[in-house]
Amino acid sequence: MSCRNLAAMRVRPTGIGPGRRVRRLPSGALALGLMAAGCAGSGANFPNPPRLTPVTQVLVSANGRVITGRGPVACGHDPQLVARSYLRKVTLTWVSPDTRCDAEVIRSAAVSVRLPAPLGNRALVQASGGSPVPYFHQRNLARVTVLPSGFRLSSDLPSASLTESGQQAVGDTRTYTRPASTGAQLQITQFPAAVSTRVTLSSWPWPGHARVHGWAAALLVERSGGLVYSLSITWVDHGYRFVVGVSVTGHRQVPLSDAQLITVAGGIRLRPGQDH
Repeated sequence: MSCRNLAAMRVRPTGIGPGRRVRRLPSGALALGLMAAGCAGSGANFPNPPRLTPVTQVLVSANGRVITGRGPVACGHDPQLVARSYLRKVTLTWVSPDTRCDAEVIRSAAVSVRLPAPLGNRALVQASGGSPVPYFHQRNLARVTVLPSGFRLSSDLPSASLTESGQQAVGDTRTYTRPASTGAQLQITQFPAAVSTRVTLSSWPWPGHARVHGWAAALLVERSGGLVYSLSITWVDHGYRFVVGVSVTGHRQVPLSDAQLITVAGGIRLRPGQDH
């Protein structure tokens, strides 16, 4: 594959089949893609990407009918999330429509597929091998009742982290953005409480202390050049770990104060009986 073809791959839109929704996720710089294909003079060649790829993390909608995941973009084409329904299980796999290239997969896209019937108590498993697919069920999502002025929901995607025992846990990340000119985004992530925070809470700067719904919370402020570019708060509530953070791109100051972020966190409410 030539460097010219790879550059075209990254900007050419690709159609999707009916019943699927694709959202493109941020990618690295074009130079990284060219380097991956050997265009930076390294001469490295990568094997053709696989046609079928295991599904690592998904969200199941509150009604159990829609499954959303993030899959690899191979050869410039968005992946297809293929679901097959059976009496006691639903199988999932990623399918790459085109594998006739030797470019390394460095991007992903969010794709949704609709089941003919709710998942219910059926197992969600890999199409190949039958191992469980980790997922977060959105019926367990906490309500967000307070949002800063100007922020609107822009995406709702699965997230993965490690538990204290080293196992993968899947959560949900809702991203809210202001107009692009502000460079600001607010993220609210919800995980099972067993997710580890050792790296986050032991890193510099040392966290400050706050309380959310009476629970102890860690408040982290990151600065550069005298400006606060990232502010986050994390706490555990009734079996879930929440992380609420606001950040900016470029040389800007985050648009929220500590008190405002704590107010947003205090507006996150679990429904009665929603313990994990």
